[in-house]
Amino acid sequence: MDVLEKAVAGERLSEAEVLALFDLPLPELAAAAHEVRLKKTDPEVVTFLIDRNINYTNVCTVACAFCAFYRTKRQKDAYTLSYEEIGRKVEELYQVGGRRILMQGGVNPELPLEWYLDLLRYLKSRFPDLRIDAFSPRRSWA
Repeated sequence: MDVLEKAVAGERLSEAEVLALFDLPLPELAAAAHEVRLKKTDPEVVTFLIDRNINYTNVCTVACAFCAFYRTKRQKDAYTLSYEEIGRKVEELYQVGGRRILMQGGVNPELPLEWYLDLLRYLKSRFPDLRIDAFSPRRSWA
């Protein structure tokens, strides 16, 4: 049984098998995911989530091999958004019914821990029902 058949059958996958899923053609993976959804849910009901990705800064000193997003602080298109700019992006999300953000950014050494804490305080004070997923660790896929 190949890894995709095993996944569709609901069998537990090893770490190596999970990683092998990344190498499969997207249409095959999507078809398998759809098959699993049909087995586990009412085929007449499909749900979705309205959310938004917000990149608060693209200034980064890590230079991960896979990233085309980062900039050094001296590059012309480097940026760090203000709390107000981030708030405007959240307001735009609220206007279309969303209540969840994924917030990521570069590893910017000029932003102290207090900047991040104050950002979260700012967002929660203005958008108390906002769900925030943020600051996930990065892995270099070199």
